[in-house]
Amino acid sequence: MKPSEVLKILHLLSILVISNFTFAQFCAGDNRFSEIEYFPEEQIESMKNLVYGNAIDWQGNPVDLKLDIYYPGLSIDTIPGRPLIVLIHGGGFQNGHRTSLTVECKEFAKRGFVAATISYRLGHNPSIQNDIVKAAYRAQQDANAALRYLIDEAFNYKIDTSWIFMGGGSAGAITSLNTNYISQEEWDEVYPGIVASLGELNNSGNNLNHSFSLKGIFNNWGSTFGSAIDVDDMIPMVSFHGEDDQTVPIDSAATGLFGSRAIHHLLVSNNVCSDLTVKPNAGHGIYRLIQGKQFRIGRAICFLRSLFCDDCSSFYTTDSIPASCSAIVSQIDLTLEQGWNGISSYLQPIDQSISSIVEQLGGSFICIQNLDGIYYPGGSFSTIESWKLHSGYQIKVDQDTTFRIDGTQPDQNVLRIVPGWNLIPVLSSVPSNIDSLFGDNLYSIEIIKEAVGIKIYWPEMYINQIDSLLPGHSYFIMSQDTINASF
Repeated sequence: MKPSEVLKILHLLSILVISNFTFAQFCAGDNRFSEIEYFPEEQIESMKNLVYGNAIDWQGNPVDLKLDIYYPGLSIDTIPGRPLIVLIHGGGFQNGHRTSLTVECKEFAKRGFVAATISYRLGHNPSIQNDIVKAAYRAQQDANAALRYLIDEAFNYKIDTSWIFMGGGSAGAITSLNTNYISQEEWDEVYPGIVASLGELNNSGNNLNHSFSLKGIFNNWGSTFGSAIDVDDMIPMVSFHGEDDQTVPIDSAATGLFGSRAIHHLLVSNNVCSDLTVKPNAGHGIYRLIQGKQFRIGRAICFLRSLFCDDCSSFYTTDSIPASCSAIVSQIDLTLEQGWNGISSYLQPIDQSISSIVEQLGGSFICIQNLDGIYYPGGSFSTIESWKLHSGYQIKVDQDTTFRIDGTQPDQNVLRIVPGWNLIPVLSSVPSNIDSLFGDNLYSIEIIKEAVGIKIYWPEMYINQIDSLLPGHSYFIMSQDTINASF
């Protein structure tokens, strides 16, 4: 037996042990698996264009099936097995690409998940009756192949295969639901002869034979055949759907399809946890902009956390209720002077939308910026939308004022500083002495200056006007090297 095969077997055995204390591990009292970031983006690693299989497309051509995977750095994350979520893009089984879900994958990874986005075989002939059914079948074949591949790679990415979730939007949500509910036998009833035409569900794409079981569905405006939903197959589901969706109806249809609300009622009536957000007067595809994505992801992650903690309860709403499952909320009060100010927060805001954070300033607010861009509603353009904990900011107001940030204390206060200029926050509630903060790395620092102000630390010129970095302030730092600062 090859050493790599031995390692995989040992990992699968370890998963059996890990599963016994998953509740304690995934349901800890920290902010992992909550609506707020646990790992900063620079600690997220990825592998792209991984080939998980090969299959024949609708035109008879062999195609490689690929996926991208995102996860907290293997050397940073101490948990031996992380939950996996597989995301599948929409596009009517005709269009779309896995990279459209890159943002979602990163957001899940920043909260502690291993997240994969997959490509699958697209295309069908609209002029041929029920040809789209074949496309849906091929998509389910590919989803199964991707799951088998990821289980096979569980050791390499520290995946706990006892906690696998699947989700997507539109055709991706349909594929996720079909993967859980529609068996080979049920497909044979819906489309006799489909195996002779396309092969079986579980032996297409690759030769791996791993079995899998999904623990929940992240359903965004999807549906599946109602007759296929057996009580024994029901699993928890968190869903989002526009009430006036004419593409994938939210309720049951004459075709036998059950939309999100029909499935929700069926699950709840059978005591299976389901969380559904319905947007009134909305059509196909809701909460698609970055703030909407963060809203859906936050709700989904808190729902999945409730499964880890074994305290899930069903919920139905027509309001946009933000998620809240993080640790105890604190607050920081910032004092602003008329004009420009350098600010930061050592708390991760509960609502990370910059527009929401500055809304309390009312008409006194003009703009806010960092090195990534600017939020300037009065100028009719904005290039940043979300507050980044590991960034300092400059804000401009037209009068002296104060405002408050409600948030949670992050579990890690390590700041990565790159070569060149950085605009950094102060990730501490008390002043941070420069010598203590940077230690041996201090020699890499060329200049520290107030983001707004004249005080400067410039050792080469024997200028030392800054002894400590003050909470709530931000600073420009010029570094020669990539270094870490631990507050």
